[in-house]
Amino acid sequence: MIDSYGRDISYARISITDRCNLRCVYCRPDSSSPFTAEVLSIEEILRICRVFASFGIHTIKITGGEPLVRSDAAELIRRLKGLPGIERVSLTTNGQLLSGMVQTLRDTGLDEITISLNTLKSDTYSRLTGQGELARTLAGIDAVFDAGWTTLKLNCVPLSAESRNDAVQIAALSRDRNIQTRFIEMMPIGAGISFPGISSTTVRNWLEAEYGPYTIHMDKLGHGPARYGRFKGFTGSIGFIAPLSEPFCECCNRIRLDCNGFIRSCLHQDTGTNLQPALVQADDAELEAAIRSAILNKPQGHRFSHTEPFRQAMFRIGG
Repeated sequence: MIDSYGRDISYARISITDRCNLRCVYCRPDSSSPFTAEVLSIEEILRICRVFASFGIHTIKITGGEPLVRSDAAELIRRLKGLPGIERVSLTTNGQLLSGMVQTLRDTGLDEITISLNTLKSDTYSRLTGQGELARTLAGIDAVFDAGWTTLKLNCVPLSAESRNDAVQIAALSRDRNIQTRFIEMMPIGAGISFPGISSTTVRNWLEAEYGPYTIHMDKLGHGPARYGRFKGFTGSIGFIAPLSEPFCECCNRIRLDCNGFIRSCLHQDTGTNLQPALVQADDAELEAAIRSAILNKPQGHRFSHTEPFRQAMFRIGG
């Protein structure tokens, strides 16, 4: 479906829970923050996705919270893969539960996995995540390849200038494996407003100082906004997602559905529509109208600004 600014909306990110087994400092550092009491059921998500597909949305990303804490996550993915018009389903996870579930996920037909990882130092990982174990996430990475996937995405968010060594070490994971490592600029959302963040240009300079010239790909990888390239001798790619220094709003192709049924048309704004009233109706006419409205009213661009912080917590929006 084409929005009011001529963008083809073909990608939906669906948060299936706001619960998480970590307390990352830039997402949910306060353990007292309440979770949503009731989340969308599998049937409700599938009903919404059938409408998405009828509007030309063919790519689904499952997010959270941590989606794998939801016991029916694999079943949802299996059924999404069977929906007419849905061409690709992927998953973003922190990797803590992945190694024990990876074969089940493989059997669903899941197309791709993305793992969030900001450091390869165990003590730093525990500090940043509140209670996570680096070894479990690294085991998840190994398990993905052992299960038969030929590629994997890693998301790294450098928090400050002190993240230099972490970024250099994480990039090296793409040297010997077909891993697409993406460095994402810290966005001023929720607890993220407390961190200065680092521009993609600075991170690229860090990596070039270590690995030599960076060659930009001419081809596009995936359905997201990352711009990819490669260092000489690397098997995998290195990508950058730069919503602050190089905004890509003019070609944004996505909408977001949070776990309690709010369809959000922009990550950094509260514009959107609550689908819950439409889900009560027996037919899909009201649901179709609500989704169409959310897409047509998608704003022209975000409003990222440290002087105008957006305090909605990231774990509520969906990563």
